[in-house]
Amino acid sequence: MSVKTEKAALRSAMRGRRSVFVRGRETGLGRQLSEVLLSHAAALGLTAGCRAAAYWPMAGEADPRWAMERLHRAGVRFGLPVVLGPGKPLVFRQWHPEQELEKGAHGTWQPPEGEAELIPSVVLVPLVAFDRKGWRLGQGGGYYDRTLVQLRRGGGVRAVGIGYSCQATEAVPHEATDQRLDWLVTEEDACEAERV
Repeated sequence: MSVKTEKAALRSAMRGRRSVFVRGRETGLGRQLSEVLLSHAAALGLTAGCRAAAYWPMAGEADPRWAMERLHRAGVRFGLPVVLGPGKPLVFRQWHPEQELEKGAHGTWQPPEGEAELIPSVVLVPLVAFDRKGWRLGQGGGYYDRTLVQLRRGGGVRAVGIGYSCQATEAVPHEATDQRLDWLVTEEDACEAERV
């Protein structure tokens, strides 16, 4: 079985698992996850003056918005992703809590055109599945992998996987183009990815 076939099978299974897990608990889970994120903010580099990329959750993704609002008030500058096209890395436009977002590609929500771009030192990365070594399975477009490659070429950036505990799996199949996460945050805890 090819890695792509393994990924597709795992993606389908984990989407189903996540859907069952969050059903009827979305608000509570998002708040729990946000509290864990806030309690580890300093270790993650989410401190006043930091530039961080976050995301507006879609399709059952773990919801960090409660933490984003509080961290914004504490001086963290956030950007949300904008898809420029297939095969291209993401760019991030500055976000603030009162902002009216506009519809983006693939069902995303993004800051309006004209907002300044932000180059992050911390990236909160949504996921479909993850393992403890920091391998992540995303939606399948490769956008975050390309973006992390570009950001890592330009200097230090910390990639923080954001998901629910039900999305953990023993091992995520990966290819040479996949980028590992540095930290993993769920509604239960936060930890550095294991390096072997």
